[in-house]
Amino acid sequence: MFYYLAYNLTIQSDVELQGLTEIAPCRQTDIVMQRTKKIPTVDAGAIKFKKLFGLPGKLWIQKKTGCFYIEYGRRVLFDINEADMQCPLHIFLMGSCFGAVLQQRGLIVLHGNTVCSEAKLATTYIGHRGAGKSTTSAWCVKQGSRFVADDITAISLEASKAWVSPGFQRLKLWQDSLRLLELESSSIIYSDKDRAKYHVTISDQQFMHEPVILKKIIELESASEKHGTLLGMDVLERLFEHSYRNQFLLAMGIVGPYMKKLMLLSQLTSIICAPRPVVGEKCVV
Repeated sequence: MFYYLAYNLTIQSDVELQGLTEIAPCRQTDIVMQRTKKIPTVDAGAIKFKKLFGLPGKLWIQKKTGCFYIEYGRRVLFDINEADMQCPLHIFLMGSCFGAVLQQRGLIVLHGNTVCSEAKLATTYIGHRGAGKSTTSAWCVKQGSRFVADDITAISLEASKAWVSPGFQRLKLWQDSLRLLELESSSIIYSDKDRAKYHVTISDQQFMHEPVILKKIIELESASEKHGTLLGMDVLERLFEHSYRNQFLLAMGIVGPYMKKLMLLSQLTSIICAPRPVVGEKCVV
């Protein structure tokens, strides 16, 4: 059994979550990740969305190799043949499954990387796959920013502020980004089309261990000419578009409450569309 801490939540897992530092065993944890043959059957009233079935607080992710079941932000049950998975099991658990856990807990979950300044004010970088979210955040850390979250940014709205919880204390980068940024990796995660992705360890000094206030969201966009501050409906559209696995929200039938939270978030932060930075340019947070 393995125990971890991320997003201010304690985790008990049957599977080693590679790239993370273990904590001492806990009698009670916030989240349990368990391999089992006893996956609950899909409820009769569940919403079907592609290979997903869901209800508020429940999500079934059907795969050719098995099934994942996430319940009430507390349990992740899985019955899966790892040999047939396209990505390692621990990556899927720390990615899609954990994203669903955070959604079920009522958080805004953006597909983005977050860093913060010495003043503990955070910037989140969002964008489509390959936009440079991880590379940009790694560059910011090299310049002295503190690392908050990679790939999954969890936001809570409290006391008229948007708070980002510290995520997994590691970063995932492709080999070419590692080389350009002159970073060392701790281990290879997987290869895809002759490209390798690696874990990059974030030291305790580089990591922000407490929630920080989100002040700015930057959408990295290389193709668009419409750069600048986003306003009105553009803001909500972009925030939902870059919400982590937004199809989960549709399957669980919780888009309405989630959009209300995005409206509040848009009032608490500035949201900017910016050109993707080139290595060597300074990132301002």
